[in-house]
Amino acid sequence: METAVSRAIDSVDRDTGRSVRRALSLARMFTSDGYQSALLDQFAAVLADGKSVYYRLVRELVDQVNAETLKTFSVNLAYGGWSNGSRVLRERGAALGCALPWIITIDQGAEKSPALTRRLVDEAYRLGIVCFILQWDQGLVQPDLALLRERQDCAFLLMGDISALPDTALADVNACHNAMFAIPRKAESFAADCARLSRLGCLFGLYHVVPEQGDICGLSDEAQQYLCEQGCHLLILRDEQCPPRIRAALRAQVQQLRYHLRHPLGVFHVASDVAEVNRVISGLDCSVHVSQSGRLGGYDLRGKPLAAVLQALFPLPQRS
Repeated sequence: METAVSRAIDSVDRDTGRSVRRALSLARMFTSDGYQSALLDQFAAVLADGKSVYYRLVRELVDQVNAETLKTFSVNLAYGGWSNGSRVLRERGAALGCALPWIITIDQGAEKSPALTRRLVDEAYRLGIVCFILQWDQGLVQPDLALLRERQDCAFLLMGDISALPDTALADVNACHNAMFAIPRKAESFAADCARLSRLGCLFGLYHVVPEQGDICGLSDEAQQYLCEQGCHLLILRDEQCPPRIRAALRAQVQQLRYHLRHPLGVFHVASDVAEVNRVISGLDCSVHVSQSGRLGGYDLRGKPLAAVLQALFPLPQRS
């Protein structure tokens, strides 16, 4: 599979449309349920327009990102976490009697030691979970290179401020090929950080925490154009502070944007996209977000195994 993905990436400059269609055909070979097939059908419908901005988005990413990073992260996320991953998670979840999430978010911070993060990733990996969001909203967290190197078949989204990290640290992360950066838009460092990440061939995007009142100016046409001009072609929206009504409105706006893309910018809405895939895999929204203090749903993961907590929080319904 990795060889086929590499060939598709290598041929983008010669024929972007054919390369993307070939990638869709490859994805269909590993599709395991009706939802995945329907989603691929939607992609195909959008891409039927030979002038679709998605083709430009693909070209921009291929031109900018290290080819090995683009291939490895994409395969680990799409195949390991979603296509083949859905089968693995269903089987292991059935054996445990609980739903297993396809991705886990872990807040990084002074209250939690790197050892706990590593333990949680190791325990999740043994359950079949290979996708992780490691985020820090304040301060600086040094990426755990040993963890990235040990888990080459995982996909890590590193979400936080990197302005104080030297180029050598960013390059070391990129050399692992299985991590993507997501940085906040800070006036004093955003453009410079984008320039550094682009120059180093890193896969990266912007993350925006939507405030409680639902200010989503990050989706305006002007904001999208600005991001693309900085070499940023992926936007990640977090809305954990928003009430359900705002979340639903944001989800609708993201869907509209995806089908009527005006700029080469992919948009990922964390809450709804993660929950939707979880429901497809297990029938439950088993989204997992571990706090800085190591707590999940009232349980302290510093003293309990992850599997035991998931069994308590997300039991599968009993079959009659």
